[in-house]
Amino acid sequence: MGKGNRNYKRGYQTEYRCVKSFDEIDPSWATRSPSSKGMFDVTAVTREGTFLIQLKRTKRKAYYSAYRHEIEGIQEWLKKWGRKPSWLHCQFWVWTDRKGWTKYNITKTKVEEI
Repeated sequence: MGKGNRNYKRGYQTEYRCVKSFDEIDPSWATRSPSSKGMFDVTAVTREGTFLIQLKRTKRKAYYSAYRHEIEGIQEWLKKWGRKPSWLHCQFWVWTDRKGWTKYNITKTKVEEI
């Protein structure tokens, strides 16, 4: 298997894990964005609101500062909204192999671990 295929498979598995985590919430709906062509990899809708989630996968613990560029892009996008609707939640999830998820809420000015 080539490196590109391996990276695609790792990314797909991470997206699938995220979507499956919403299966435990009733009612909910979640879908992945194929080929990661957008800013967010997964969109989910629950009673708590709509979640737009950017995903990363790593072999070792990585802090959100390692993904500063992507997070700043999300924050810039949020600033364009002006006042963000209360039902909209932007998050950044990092899957660390053999450890699981680290999740962050992203706002215009802050990054907070969930």
